[in-house]
Amino acid sequence: WLHEFPEFRSNPFYVGGDSYSGLPIPFLVQQIAN
Repeated sequence: WLHEFPEFRSNPFYVGGDSYSGLPIPFLVQQIAN
């Protein structure tokens, strides 16, 4: 998404989760960061 709309790259990026989403969220964020 950020490749298609580079004007949003300078905005802060937040990822949140609740309950069991705390398990896949760190993996997801690592993949996005890479």
